[in-house]
This record gives sequence, structure tokens and C-alpha cells, in this order.
Amino acid sequence: MDAKIIFSFLFRMFFRSSLGAKHPGPSNRAKNNARPQMDGQLSSQPQWNRTGDTLYFLWNPDKKPADSLYFITLKNRAPQKATVAQRQLLSRPGSYVYNLERTRYIFEKNGDIFFSDIPSGKTKRITNTIESESNPQFSFGEKKIVYTRNSNLYSWDIATGETEQLTNIGTGSNNFGSKPASGKEEEWLRNDQLVNFDVLRERKAKNDTSDAYRKALPKEKELRYLLVREGSVRGLNISPDGRFVSYRTFKPAATKNTIIPDYVTESGYTTDIFGRNKVGAEQGSSAFYVYDRDRDTVLTLPVESIPGIRDLPDYLKDYPRAFDKRKRTVHEELLLFMAFPGRPGAGILLSKFIQMIIKTAG
Repeated sequence: MDAKIIFSFLFRMFFRSSLGAKHPGPSNRAKNNARPQMDGQLSSQPQWNRTGDTLYFLWNPDKKPADSLYFITLKNRAPQKATVAQRQLLSRPGSYVYNLERTRYIFEKNGDIFFSDIPSGKTKRITNTIESESNPQFSFGEKKIVYTRNSNLYSWDIATGETEQLTNIGTGSNNFGSKPASGKEEEWLRNDQLVNFDVLRERKAKNDTSDAYRKALPKEKELRYLLVREGSVRGLNISPDGRFVSYRTFKPAATKNTIIPDYVTESGYTTDIFGRNKVGAEQGSSAFYVYDRDRDTVLTLPVESIPGIRDLPDYLKDYPRAFDKRKRTVHEELLLFMAFPGRPGAGILLSKFIQMIIKTAG
């Protein structure tokens, strides 16, 4: 072996050991002893309250079967057990949505939407229904609060308290809204009835006159019905100005799932645990839409027109062989975009798409 390599190795080992002898670091036990300790198990899941002066956490100082909710405040660092009322007021982490000035915030709790004004310290309940409302967000220049209910968007005006339905999205069959087709026999029978019965002719004439009168009356602008023929609606969002509504539709694949036998049961009988489908089975499909409320137009995601949809990471250029092999198709890129909207680069693609939609819509 080369003498230079041996000398370099011995020098590094000596240098490392000498540093350790001159500057010994504290052991893990010493570090733990130096930290402030609390009896019982370690605390977990810390969470601040809405005003930021109380920190809640799970703790089990009495070594009971389950952890309990405790809290400390900025003025009192001694842990105290939370009451039932405090638990009910506590929302899940990350559920607060602030305005740009961070003077107001909204949140969802137990299926209802709440609005809080920080300077006044007042909290107002926006919804109080048996249905579940979720995903609150500021929109229309932060003058309204938009939330989701039954796969549709609703807005609540902060100044007037007026609630307005913004979308009318529903699912149905391909024949939604159409009358069942009648055969020649049914049509002949209907005409024969009108010929032979005067009362039927008079009744039909009155109905036709009433229908014509109703159609002639001026109508208020109706909310457009957005039909989703197959699948479910997901990811409802609205732009900050309230003009554009984006959503995804997901259609699950008709595949067979695996079954796992469960032998250890309280009943003593073997039961089935339903698992996922087989690896390589057909997956569900998604589609992305943008609804322009001003123009009453629905735009689909034009995959080929998205700038950068086929671009590969720049680091692949350092590996020519890998760069030649990595030629993603549009379908693969769209699948990644729909399945992992939070992956690196997805936000840029979506931003470019929204800019293209705004440019097209004027």
C-alpha cells in the first residue's frame, strides 16, 4: 500500500482522537440530566391555541393507559390538565386561515365555520347546520369567506352576513335532464287520446298557454349546473378575486381488492380484512377543471399547452444516458401532477396553467 495513503489515514485518526481528548462532548445521559424533566412519559403533539398564549400537549404523568391533554401558558409554566370545555374549543393544528394582514382568521370546528377578529377578540359562528362545512378561505378581496358544503362552494359576506351559493356541481347519468324516449306506439296512443277526448285537448291547450307565458317572463340569472357524469368532486378552490373556481373529478377503477384473513378475533371466528388491489392493477383517473364565473365557462386542463409539462430536471443533463431514457409522456406527467399535487414543481405548473387560463379568458 502507498506510504502516503497510510500516513494520511494515521494522521486523520490521530487528529480525530486528539480532538476528542481535548474537547470531550457531554454524553447523552449528561445531556438528558441537564434538561428540565417532567415525571411520566414524554409529552407529544404540541399545539398553540388561537391567540398564541397557551400551549397544549398530550402527556401522561400518572402512567395511565392513555395520554391526557395538558397545557402551559406564557405566564404559568406549570403543566395543568385541560378541561372538557378547553378541549372542545381547541381546533386541530393547521386549521386556522389568516387574512393578509393577519388581523382576522377563520377555522372549521365540528363541521361548522367560525370567524374571529383579533383586535376585538370576538369570534362569530358563520354556519350552524347538521351538514358538514369545511375548507374555509378568504376571497373576493377578503370581503367574503368561502367554504365547501356538499361538494359546492358557498360565500358569506363579512359586512352584510349574506350567504350565497357560488357553484352548482352535481353528479348524474348521461341522460340527466332528458326525457325518456317514447316509441311509436306511445306516440300514436297519445295523439289518439287527444283526438277522441275534448277535455284532454282543452287541458293541453291551457298547459301550453301557461308554459308559453312563463317562458316569456324575465328570468333572474340562474346558477349554472356543472354536471359530473362519473366519479366524485375533489379539491374545490376559488381564486382570491372570486372569479375562478378550480376542482378535480376522480373516477375510481373497477378493480377487485385483496382479502386478508384475520384469525385472532373476539368472536372466535375468522373474519376478512379488505385490503388494496393487486400491484399493477388499473388505477383511478382524474381530470382538472377551471370554472370562469364571469364568463360562465368551464375550461378543462389542456395538458399539451402547459409550459414546461415535458421538461425534465436540469441535473439529468449531467447524465446523458439517463437523460435520453427519461422521456416522460404527457400522461405520466399528468398522473404525477394529479396524484402528488404537493410535489416539487407542481405548484409552478399549476401557476402557469392558471396564468394561461386568465390570458385566454381575457
